[in-house]
Amino acid sequence: MIPHELRFHGIRDYEPTSIDLSGAGEHILIAGPNGSGKSTITFCMGAVLYSSKVDVEGLKSRNIQEDKTWRASIHFLFKNEGPTRIDAPLYIQFSVDFEQEPSSPIKRIYKIADGDEINELTNKATFRSGGQPNFGDYRRELTDKYKIYPDYYYLIWYQQEVNQFAVMSPEERFRVFSEMHGISNIQKNWEVSLEQVKEIKSSVVEAEVSVNNDKLRMLDAEKMYERLKAHQESIRINGRDVIQSLRALTVLYKQRLNTTEGIIEDLLIQRDDLTESLHLVDKEVANKRGSLQTITEEKEHYIEEINRKAEELEQKKEEAGSLKESIKLLENQLKEVEEKSKRLRYTEKETKEYYKNREQLLKDQTNQLNNYKDKIKNLQDENIEIIDKRAKLQNDIDVFKEKEKGHQELLEQYKSKHIVEERISFLDETISNHHKRIDQLKEYMKETRDELSALENNQVVSKRQQEVLNEMKQADVRAYPLQSLIELQDNAPVEAEHQLDAIKYTIFYDAKYVLPINDLYHVSLMKIIPEYYIDAIPELQLQMKKGLNKEEKTFAAKALWWVKQFLSEEYPMIRDGKLIDSQGIRGKQEYRTYILSEKAIQARKAKLKKEILEKSNQLNEWKEKNDMAIKELQQLHSVVGKVAEAEAFQLQIHQHQRNETKLWQYNSRLEEIKQEKEKLEQMVDEIKGKIARIEVDLEHLEHDLEVYEQLGVQKSQFEELYESKKYHKKLQNSIQQLQEKTDQLEERFRKKEDEEEKRQRQISQGERRIEDMIREKNSMEIQMTRKKEEKEVLQSNIIKNEEELLEMKEFVPKLYKETLTLEPLKKQTESTLKNKYLHARREFDFTRQETGINPEAGNIYHKAKENYDEKSAEFNQLKRLLEENQKRAEENEQNLVTTIQMKVLRIHQLFQNYMTHFQFECDINFDKYEEKNGRVNFRLFIKVRKQGHRGRMEDVSLKARAGKVGKGVSGGEESLSSLLFALALLQELDINPSFIVLDEFDSALDEGRKAKVFDLYAKMLDRKLIIISPKGHENEYLNHFQKAYIARHDPTQLKSVLAGVRK
Repeated sequence: MIPHELRFHGIRDYEPTSIDLSGAGEHILIAGPNGSGKSTITFCMGAVLYSSKVDVEGLKSRNIQEDKTWRASIHFLFKNEGPTRIDAPLYIQFSVDFEQEPSSPIKRIYKIADGDEINELTNKATFRSGGQPNFGDYRRELTDKYKIYPDYYYLIWYQQEVNQFAVMSPEERFRVFSEMHGISNIQKNWEVSLEQVKEIKSSVVEAEVSVNNDKLRMLDAEKMYERLKAHQESIRINGRDVIQSLRALTVLYKQRLNTTEGIIEDLLIQRDDLTESLHLVDKEVANKRGSLQTITEEKEHYIEEINRKAEELEQKKEEAGSLKESIKLLENQLKEVEEKSKRLRYTEKETKEYYKNREQLLKDQTNQLNNYKDKIKNLQDENIEIIDKRAKLQNDIDVFKEKEKGHQELLEQYKSKHIVEERISFLDETISNHHKRIDQLKEYMKETRDELSALENNQVVSKRQQEVLNEMKQADVRAYPLQSLIELQDNAPVEAEHQLDAIKYTIFYDAKYVLPINDLYHVSLMKIIPEYYIDAIPELQLQMKKGLNKEEKTFAAKALWWVKQFLSEEYPMIRDGKLIDSQGIRGKQEYRTYILSEKAIQARKAKLKKEILEKSNQLNEWKEKNDMAIKELQQLHSVVGKVAEAEAFQLQIHQHQRNETKLWQYNSRLEEIKQEKEKLEQMVDEIKGKIARIEVDLEHLEHDLEVYEQLGVQKSQFEELYESKKYHKKLQNSIQQLQEKTDQLEERFRKKEDEEEKRQRQISQGERRIEDMIREKNSMEIQMTRKKEEKEVLQSNIIKNEEELLEMKEFVPKLYKETLTLEPLKKQTESTLKNKYLHARREFDFTRQETGINPEAGNIYHKAKENYDEKSAEFNQLKRLLEENQKRAEENEQNLVTTIQMKVLRIHQLFQNYMTHFQFECDINFDKYEEKNGRVNFRLFIKVRKQGHRGRMEDVSLKARAGKVGKGVSGGEESLSSLLFALALLQELDINPSFIVLDEFDSALDEGRKAKVFDLYAKMLDRKLIIISPKGHENEYLNHFQKAYIARHDPTQLKSVLAGVRK
């Protein structure tokens, strides 16, 4: 890249001007007096090449009126030839257009055009401030693509004296020297590292104080957090106990309430039954009393009858005695017929009449006997029927009692069908949750095994990366996840990977554009154009992945270059693993894992295997829990019908109690039947006796009627005797009858007395039974009252408990819900539950009222701990960073000193060689010193003396710095030293520009030294030189140049021109 032509217009006082600079090895001279505009030409070169040393305000003409717009342009044409040729067309032109409206800043537009013909250049790019591309892109294009370094074209800076290196202070000289040889960057890095060490030291001290303060705050927060956890644990445990005991008490009260209501209902039924039975017994006792009254009246009647019969018997006996004497007298007269007459009891008429009456009486008694026998038979039938009913009822009662035991055991075990169904519902839900948990564990284990399998097969890609790779494969586009191209260095800690969390799942693809399928980075490898080859990024501890082929290494270098761009201070950038751009901040792309380190991958494999084992154990535990729940559920399903049957059986208790009442009534009726039957049997026996006696009387009467037929003669006597005897007999019979009747009456009286006593006993028993029933009824009433009071108390307790449970539900809803899932308290007494409740309630209320508890203590502690951990980590990181920076500062210092020594030694050798040509001795060295502000700096000394002199070598700037004359080197020697030192500097430049512009190059040299110095420059630099000189020159000197131009300025016309004097 050799300058070929410079064209400009609108620059200062110049007319539109074109300067031919062609020729790769041809030197150019531009001469002219001071103020003629020579340096303006170099300014134009610097301006069009975006040199930081040119102020474009200096290109504007001072003769333009303030209300006029200034417009100008510069075109610098290069020919692509020589050692610095690049891969581009033959001609390349750089241009800049200026425009400044009144009271406005200068607008610049840079352009690059190229082509193989000068007249057929094509514009390649235009660069505007704030646009795309911008001025920074223009400068990068110049340096990176076209290898043009505008700031290095000027060794002697504009408007400076030619002997500047001589008059410079050693400090300034070192600064220029370091800038030209890249030492300033090394020094800057060293100074930056020193400043960083200083800042980090300060930060470490501050961080240590901050960490200690944070630790104290964390410990205080931890105490508060422990107190909060103890408070919460007390709330949880005591709240749980309160809820459980309240629920258990409520269940117990409800069970008791149901039992109490059942008892009250049973008592009501029993009371009604008892009232009915009492009414029946009372009625029966009233009947007994009525019958007792009748018996008493009959007894009194019997007493009167007995007394009356006794009087009548006494009279009959007296009359019988008198009649017996008469009969005896008459018998003596009728001895013959005495035997027969003795047997005659009645007269014939009476006998016939008696015979007829006895027949009728026998018939009546027989009918009555049959009637009694029918009643006895009915009673026997009723007795048999009642016995059968009683046996059946007794059997029902026995069966009930037998079933009651089994049902009661079921209810004691399972409480109720509702509780069993609730438990079944709970188990159904639990089993469903178990299945969900088991499915989740299976899914997690599948994903974990898949990830482990992928790691085992060296397929370290995430699920979303795999989606992209699959899509790319279908589109026949080669794609590479970032981890297949880049890895951490072997000695890097695995945590270093977290710096790339925001981009490490990036997919690179070998195509111009592919439509993204998810939010991962999709980066085209074709669009990544590295400025230089890179195989590692030390600051990120990243390197190219081992084992790549040549093409993959190219892709890896591009990927590293792409990653490196995030380290700049411009958006987008990566800081602490977060991607920052002008719109916001982005965190990690996937869950935190390690994919860029083999060591981390092995650790991940071990962790996955451990997780698989743990999850497998958890899966087995959940399966066991599920099997136990299923077993319990099956058991509950098998008994729920029996529990329902047991509950339904409880409804039969009332029927059982009625059956027991009926059994008692049956037994009472059987006793009554027995008594009635005994009475009827007694009456049957009496009637049978009567019938037997009547039948005997009928036989006697029949015999008498036969005697009356035989007796006819002494009928009257016999009749008289008969009548007398009859009458006597009648009397005897009357007496006997009276006696019998009296005996009967006495017997009946005794029976009535017995019956009366029995009735009295029955009445007493009935009255006692009534009293017992009344007492039982009163007891029932009292029991009912108590049960009703107990019911009210139970209802009140239930309402109170439910209100308290509702309060607990509102106060601690999560704990309440959690407690509902716990197994209810079982087989605990009310006293135990109450004691547990009172203790838990007291502790719960005390805990609730406890002051000084901060509910945010957990967050405060975690934030304090997180802050402490972060600060501690930052502190440790700062200490490590301090050590690293101290080490880096030492390395930078060593590198700086070594570089300076090497450069100074090389320049000293060159400078000494050049100065020898002019009979001078020299020495170039440096030292280090500390400024007042503590900043460490260097000084570069140029010491010379004429050969043969014995005096001490002094720095060439000594005279200037002392401000005196007569000491040090002469002005010409200063310029010579300066130029030769500059030549040495130019030879050691890190870059190799194709031409150099030297302004005021030979102004202080005499004719002899001028040509010799130029020859040294031309020989040693071996490149195109553009010399700016204020002097006129002899032909011998001019012969060194292939082209020469003279600049002139006409102050009268305010016009500058450039004229060529040599071709």
